[in-house]
Amino acid sequence: MRQGMDATDKEDAILRYAKRTADFGPTAQALGWRDPEQQELRFQILAEIGDLDGKSVLDVGCGVGCLWQYFCDEGIHVEYTGVDISQAMVKEAKERVPEGCFYCAVILSETVCDDRCYDY
Repeated sequence: MRQGMDATDKEDAILRYAKRTADFGPTAQALGWRDPEQQELRFQILAEIGDLDGKSVLDVGCGVGCLWQYFCDEGIHVEYTGVDISQAMVKEAKERVPEGCFYCAVILSETVCDDRCYDY
């Protein structure tokens, strides 16, 4: 079984999300969700993993930072880092949430930001 992404896989994913963003804008649909309600349900379920308040969270596939926004809206105070393969998504996330910490990387094959560990 193959590990990680090769250059073709990476380019295909980047192009797919660039097209979705061009078609739908920075929305749940651009990220592959049926609608905002489905995305919010996912966030609710993720937030139930444990007591996230004061914990560090690494959001792999962060898209445009919607999970960070969900945490803020719900009053869940986390040390958040978002990572996405799409530079366009990361750029949009940084514009939408300037106080957020976002990186563009392929999490399995590139260094994200440092060697730190995250609680979740």
